[in-house]
Parts: sequence; C-alpha cells; structure tokens
Amino acid sequence: MKIIGWILVSLAAFDLFGFFDLAIKGYDEPASTALTGVFLFGVIGLFLISQAKKKEKNKKDKENWKNNKNKKV
Repeated sequence: MKIIGWILVSLAAFDLFGFFDLAIKGYDEPASTALTGVFLFGVIGLFLISQAKKKEKNKKDKENWKNNKNKKV
C-alpha cells in the first residue's frame, strides 16, 4: 500500500507541474478541472501512506503486547 501511495503522490506532483506548465502557456480551462487529478491522486496517495504506517504501528504494538504478556514479573 505504501508503494502505491508514493506512486500516486508522485503522479500528483507531476500533474501539478504539468498544470503550471499549461498555465504559463495560457491554458484557458478553469483551474478546478485542471487540478482535479492533483487532488485525486494526492489525497488517495496520502491516505494509502497513512494507512500503511498505521498498520505497521498496530503490528509493532501487537508484538510488543504479546512479548510483555509472556513475561512474568
């Protein structure tokens, strides 16, 4: 999930650079239609990255909890 998230974030960045290139050349469409891909790829990519980090943290917490439960004080 993390790799796909980074790919989508990089696509959003490239799409943003393309928007600025078209804006400099005199692109006539409204900014909302031109930036839809940037927001779409960026939001989905960041969501996937955050979910992957959350999943890793939960896995580490679960392992730590199991290790501490097996130890008798």
